[in-house]
Amino acid sequence: MNIRKIIKEELLKEVGGYDDQNVMAQHAGATIGTLTGIYRDIMEVISGLANKIMDGNVDKHELGVALEALAKLINNGVRITSDLVEELTEDELISKAKDFIKDLNSFKRKIRLLSNLTSNYTQTEYIEKLKEFIIDAAPKLKKYGDTLMDTTRMFGSRLSGMRGGTSFN
Repeated sequence: MNIRKIIKEELLKEVGGYDDQNVMAQHAGATIGTLTGIYRDIMEVISGLANKIMDGNVDKHELGVALEALAKLINNGVRITSDLVEELTEDELISKAKDFIKDLNSFKRKIRLLSNLTSNYTQTEYIEKLKEFIIDAAPKLKKYGDTLMDTTRMFGSRLSGMRGGTSFN
């Protein structure tokens, strides 16, 4: 037995934030799963909004309803993500989650503004404003989604040695 190798492995586990793989699997799986679900729900509404706009057969009222749904998801996403940031151990994910919260708060203000100005815009102008919003939002949110995926893969590879494997989806 190489005592240095054993100590190094134990230190690496502790630096990673977990002493036990079962604890890591349970805690990280629940946390990452919740964060991924929030992200997925928000992106689905944004995607649905983009699809409605691209179909061209939508009125301002329908778009307003979709924006209201997005605003509710954003409120929920900010609240839950803010709570879960404290549970995270990966620096990159913590940083991106904080950026995600800032972006969501910014988008919430833009949604409120768009919702209040519905009557000031023609159908075409309103759709153009929504396109600008989506073009701004999607890439910023995708950075966070990419980090979530990277973290999921990293935890998956850490746990690949466990009997039966583990999935975080």
